[in-house]
Amino acid sequence: MEHKVKGIILNTFPFKETSLICHIYTNEFGRKSYLINGVRKEKSRGKSAILQPLFLLDMNVYQNNKAEIQKVKEFRLSYPYQSIPFNPIKSSLAFFISELLYKILREEHPNRELFAYLEQAFLALDVMEEGVYNFHLYLMVQLTKYLGLQPTLLVEGTPSFFDLKTGHFTPIEPKHPFYMKRHLSRCFEQLYYSSLLELSRIKMSRDERREFIGKMLEFYSHHFGGTIEIKSLAVVHELFD
Repeated sequence: MEHKVKGIILNTFPFKETSLICHIYTNEFGRKSYLINGVRKEKSRGKSAILQPLFLLDMNVYQNNKAEIQKVKEFRLSYPYQSIPFNPIKSSLAFFISELLYKILREEHPNRELFAYLEQAFLALDVMEEGVYNFHLYLMVQLTKYLGLQPTLLVEGTPSFFDLKTGHFTPIEPKHPFYMKRHLSRCFEQLYYSSLLELSRIKMSRDERREFIGKMLEFYSHHFGGTIEIKSLAVVHELFD
């Protein structure tokens, strides 16, 4: 059956000589794998150019619940980014975020609230001028609200530790090593309560950003199983240095 859906590209892989398999997070079906035929032909290079990480698509797709890979009939950009593909910082963040989402968005059922949030967040990143360096940290924290991992916070401003295993804040330092120390827990709290317009007010050093990302990846690893490693993280660190 044919459906009209909206999608966010997570990644793509070559398939045979002229096609691509795309992992796409959709508003109607959750994360799906799609075969897009013929886009690597010379005359179709324009179409393949829009199949980039985090690009937003309007698609006509065929949905077969018994098939692992679905087929795309037609697709087009729902919004042409103005800065993400051309700004080296934003494009690096797009690769990092798409790789993270590929690792943690595994379920094949709709979460329309999450999809709408991601869509609006990426549109905001495209026009953002200040606070870009905190965007990926902010997203990693905000995702907890949509993935059933929303932490229990103490009264705002209370000194505390974020326990990565339980997903809760505690005034007592955990006896295991899987937690954020007080300064990083305070950063989590700031990112949790802030809006996109307030990101430039959150001050973190290079080392704090690195440590914070590492701890958030530990957190997601604990709750999704396995070790989540992001290959594009090294590029982000290099650019932000």
